[in-house]
Amino acid sequence: MSFPGSDHNVVASVATNLSLSSAPFYNYEVGWTGGPYGCGSNDGGSGGGFSAYWGTPSYQSALGFSSRALPDVPLNADWVYSPQNIYFGGVPSGNGGTSIVSPEIAGFFAQENAYLLALGSICGSGSSPCAPLGNPNYYL
Repeated sequence: MSFPGSDHNVVASVATNLSLSSAPFYNYEVGWTGGPYGCGSNDGGSGGGFSAYWGTPSYQSALGFSSRALPDVPLNADWVYSPQNIYFGGVPSGNGGTSIVSPEIAGFFAQENAYLLALGSICGSGSSPCAPLGNPNYYL
């Protein structure tokens, strides 16, 4: 996987196809291979792998790999078969693609930082706030 996603100080995200039954029950989740027109038509796609440059960071050492494994976080982004539910302008709709994953991740971390700040100074024996989170890879 390419830089900067392969850097151990970056949270690398990837698009998936998440299949749920009507309840919703989990069926499966696989790497998103793009839309119906394929990569030749610049129709997206997603992947993962290992860094050719970075060694295994401490938070992945228990996995037994010799280099940084990617991605860190997969999220649903298949706009054709399992669109991600979104609200835009007060209207529910479905969308996807790899470009929907990054804003979702940013939103998750913004929510976590807001929550940690709302808790107040509970870290460091109650002497400091726990946010901002900083590099979340160690927690993930």
